[in-house]
Amino acid sequence: MNIIFPVVIILVLALNIVLFFLVIRELKLYYDKRKDKAFKKSIEKIKVKERVQLINLISSELHDNISQMISLAKMNVKSLDSNTVNQKTKENIISLLGKSLSDIRYLNKMIKLQETRDIDVNRQIEELIEVLNQSSTIDFKKNGQILQLGQEKNFLLFRIMQEVLNNLMKYSKASEVEIKVDKEVISIFHNGISFIPSKEDYNKGFGLTNIEENKKLLNAEIEYSTNNPKIKIKLPLTYKD
Repeated sequence: MNIIFPVVIILVLALNIVLFFLVIRELKLYYDKRKDKAFKKSIEKIKVKERVQLINLISSELHDNISQMISLAKMNVKSLDSNTVNQKTKENIISLLGKSLSDIRYLNKMIKLQETRDIDVNRQIEELIEVLNQSSTIDFKKNGQILQLGQEKNFLLFRIMQEVLNNLMKYSKASEVEIKVDKEVISIFHNGISFIPSKEDYNKGFGLTNIEENKKLLNAEIEYSTNNPKIKIKLPLTYKD
């Protein structure tokens, strides 16, 4: 009797400890599932938002850029004398139509990149660089491989890189942009104008709000500097197995 009682107490305590850890594990699984569900819901919201933005971009490009260039080309054609071909006007027409075709190709490729389902972040960024190299006078390069983060996080990182590189193409006035990858750090070097966003800039466009939202979901950090690297993206350390 004296031996059985302590044994029973120990067994009861051991059982309670096991039950405690089982409850803790189940609670953790429950909250992890809720967190994962909320994360995926946020991703879907971003995808819907970006589809709307893409439609607006296409509409804006067609109306403000491409249609205007075609209209100018049409006016130049009308100004040509039927007997005399003005060489300068002819060159203007060729240039305007060439730029229009280039912009249409750029939009088409950006749509294809936006609609992709299988996100290999390295391949996607390399394809984006190819599009930007064909659409601008800037020489974009990438050195190093980004470790895969999993499909949703790869998607977020690609969208960040897409906004950053598009901004550099439009506003930096750079001739060279180099992306260097070292483990979880992506450093972007360029020889153009430095840009350190202020609070006011987030209301002016530049895709900064998108970058900020995606950065928070990815749990990444972005640093801007007047020195090279002018943009540094620090990724979370939890990679896909």
